[in-house]
Amino acid sequence: SSRLLEATESALAEDAALLSAEEQAVILAAMSTLRLALEGSDWERIKQSADSLNQVSTEFAGRRMDYNIKAALTGRRVDALPL
Repeated sequence: SSRLLEATESALAEDAALLSAEEQAVILAAMSTLRLALEGSDWERIKQSADSLNQVSTEFAGRRMDYNIKAALTGRRVDALPL
């Protein structure tokens, strides 16, 4: 769960521009909830908080992947790509 927080923080640092202010607020709120859960020992709460963060950040992860693929392919012919 702490790895999920670190990965999400890193993604936000790199690609927050791909999110609307509202989307970013939802992700930040879920991150905060998970941080609070991690301070305790209620594993069910931690799991639910991690699941929630995963759910609200899934679209962002897909958007980042699409953006990075498009950036990598810009100006390249398909037959020139390594297989």
